[in-house]
Amino acid sequence: MYRHWTGAGHSRFVEPSAKTPDPAGLDRRAKAAIAACVVLPVLIGIVVTAGTFRPQPAPPPPMVGHWVYVQSLGAAVHVDGGNKKVDASVPVGSASADSLVVQDQHTNYLVDTDKTIEFTRTGVTDDKPSVGVGEAPVPMQAGGRGYLVYRAAGMIVPLGSQQPITAGVKLGAPVMTPAGELWVNRPDTGEVCVVETTLQCKVKIPAQGALTLLDGKPVFVDTDTSTVHPLTTKDRPTKLGVRLPGNALIGGSSVDGRIPVIDPVGNRLLLVAVGGDVMRVPLAPGKYERPCTAGDAVAVVDENTGTVTSYDATGNRRATHILSGNARATQGDDGRVYVDSADGLKSVVMDPNGTLTPVPTSDQIPPVYKEAPSTTTPPPPSPTITPTTTETIPATPDTVTLTPTAPPGGTSGGTGGTGSSAAGSTTKPKGPTSTKPLPGAPGPTVDVLSATPLGDGKARVRVSVRGGGSAFCHVFFNSVERAAAKCTGQTDITATGIPAHQLYDVHVLGVNDKGTGNPGRRVQVAL
Repeated sequence: MYRHWTGAGHSRFVEPSAKTPDPAGLDRRAKAAIAACVVLPVLIGIVVTAGTFRPQPAPPPPMVGHWVYVQSLGAAVHVDGGNKKVDASVPVGSASADSLVVQDQHTNYLVDTDKTIEFTRTGVTDDKPSVGVGEAPVPMQAGGRGYLVYRAAGMIVPLGSQQPITAGVKLGAPVMTPAGELWVNRPDTGEVCVVETTLQCKVKIPAQGALTLLDGKPVFVDTDTSTVHPLTTKDRPTKLGVRLPGNALIGGSSVDGRIPVIDPVGNRLLLVAVGGDVMRVPLAPGKYERPCTAGDAVAVVDENTGTVTSYDATGNRRATHILSGNARATQGDDGRVYVDSADGLKSVVMDPNGTLTPVPTSDQIPPVYKEAPSTTTPPPPSPTITPTTTETIPATPDTVTLTPTAPPGGTSGGTGGTGSSAAGSTTKPKGPTSTKPLPGAPGPTVDVLSATPLGDGKARVRVSVRGGGSAFCHVFFNSVERAAAKCTGQTDITATGIPAHQLYDVHVLGVNDKGTGNPGRRVQVAL
């Protein structure tokens, strides 16, 4: 008799067989048992994994380029990071100078303190009130999604739905994965949360620090113990090779496996390899932003001087460019970093290799409106529009040549001045004039009554609006928009940034709730 185990805690006695066991059969059964032992844990692991990690949908194509608001133009302009040029501009009206533009897969959002203007390349589509938070939000965009994170108020606004997600407490610096997953942390409780329709806080790290992306995956950098905590894997925390100060600025993503950190106390950039060495780069004293990365490069921005400097992953400086003060960096979804001046008139594009390319947004703005398509039949006549003001418009030619006013301290007479000779010239103005809207445009017609040079690249343009009451006027000098402002009846608008010593054709396009009108009377002026 021998005992055969049938399970834990149970056994039974079995009579031995009269036959001698077949060694080959035993071998086959042993092999089958071994195979089952090997496969079973794998199957169990697949089941456990399937229940723990949700399959992620493929992210949409990256959002190419970057939008920036230019207050002096009343327009949002699009910087194409590939060709380093402005390829679109959209009149969006008046907003604060520091207003952000954030984009998702379908729409662009101009975020002002009291309103959010939604627009596409064809124009404004909606105007909504803001959430009423008196702080500048952190813009986040990736994977076809856009968010605003109000850190002090503890509020997250998904752009599109505009339904705020409230944490009720101060939030740490957010990060966003390439697939569009937004992560935030709560310094008060140590919780780390992913944003869905609500905050899903499943990880708790009772320490001070900040989130970052390490090779595209979210991790938490603990500045108390100088360790890195994985959030989406079961890997153990890893020690860093440097002691980090409590006020360290942790970059939003790694570069070539290294986490960029700005040490404000030591005035240095640290490029920290997790579990490895540390590259130390000295920095000039300044007020620095959280570093941004693109490809194999990291951008460091001094807000006080507007200085943008790029470094590679080993700490070698690649390039430097100076904008105006209060420059602001944005992590583009297209693998580039965009840095804008405070007035929006200049941007710098950092490519993945660290190259910095300045883009003057105001000088490259293309025509907002296209020529009517060529046809074999004449276009219909423009509709007759009855003026809504009591102003009488005199019958004058479509184009008038004006003699510029001599600048203060200059010579009012003589024939040797450049301005006088240009004003008397009959030469056609330089530059394209293909900014007319389609024939029969429903919006107001705006006549240019005069254009007076003011010196320093400025001119005062007096306009008269016909049809539709008040409007928003876009003033063009040789088809380049130089000013935008509200207008009604007779209005004076100051245009800026106009290069001197040229003869300009000046016209104005008016926009109201009915649409964009045809340009009215033009003038020519020499500056």
